[in-house]
Amino acid sequence: MTRLFLVLLILSLVRPIYLDVSGTWNCIVDWKDGTQGRPVFVLQQKDEKISGTYAGGLGRFSVLGTIKGNDLEMDLDGGRMHVNVTIIKDGQSMTGTARVPKE
Repeated sequence: MTRLFLVLLILSLVRPIYLDVSGTWNCIVDWKDGTQGRPVFVLQQKDEKISGTYAGGLGRFSVLGTIKGNDLEMDLDGGRMHVNVTIIKDGQSMTGTARVPKE
């Protein structure tokens, strides 16, 4: 019984480890029409919550999102654009897809 209590106590004290994506990310976007975009994300992270800004060819937008494991999900401009990114394990680069709703 004491061993179980100690295990539960230790587990309750352990905080999840999040991959840190805070900072400035210079991106390259390959559009379906063969052109490229070079947006910049400036991100802040608190635990699994992401906030920040996007600046690029589509304009300047606020960013809100979450990170779980190596998966980063972000909404730009209140959900006008959704970005899903899988982070390469070294933490120095990201790859993913963006979905822009048709207006």
